[in-house]
Amino acid sequence: MWSDDHGPRHGQDVHVTVQVDHVVALTVAWDAGARGWPNDRRQAFGNDLLDPRSLRAVTGSVNHDKSDQDPSHWLPPHEAFVCEYLADWISITARWGLSMDQSEHRRIRNLLGDRCPDQTITPWPDTPPPAPPTEPVTTEPPPALDSGDGDSACPDVCIPRVSVAGDLDCGDIEFRRFTVLSPDPHGFDGNNDGVGCESETLCVRSPATGGRATARPVERRADR
Repeated sequence: MWSDDHGPRHGQDVHVTVQVDHVVALTVAWDAGARGWPNDRRQAFGNDLLDPRSLRAVTGSVNHDKSDQDPSHWLPPHEAFVCEYLADWISITARWGLSMDQSEHRRIRNLLGDRCPDQTITPWPDTPPPAPPTEPVTTEPPPALDSGDGDSACPDVCIPRVSVAGDLDCGDIEFRRFTVLSPDPHGFDGNNDGVGCESETLCVRSPATGGRATARPVERRADR
């Protein structure tokens, strides 16, 4: 556990309330290149548990003081942990391919030269691989009728001929108020006015009535 002096807590201090700090703040990462990342990579950076250098448990006062500052504006209050902090910052920046502005780069270079000439940086693990692209969901369109399968008696809609689909009633199709030419093999135009399936009450043949036409209501479709 790291404390506000970036050193381990002992004794009674282990009960102090801590907060999780991003060593490279999210705002800094955004300005250094994360703005161009896909969402899954930004989430992986913000919740990185693969490299223990990425997140630190600190007290609220340290988290508040550091805020979203980089090493050119903030350093650990304890001198003994400045070099480790700088090494962590460099490793995180390099691992995630983030950039540094001139002031940040100059400040880190000078600090390493003055205070940490022998500082080494341990290798870092690979970043999580990008999420696989989501395959678009496609639905196959219904097979189209051959040009010779359509009933020429219904030129405005695509209705198969009797020889292809058998005898159909208005209850078997979705079309309403369409042109019907003579002859009318399916009997869609019950009143011979040249318009098929006009009524919301459709006539269907029922085996229970010996094949006679019986009426049943049809629910009106909201999108028609």
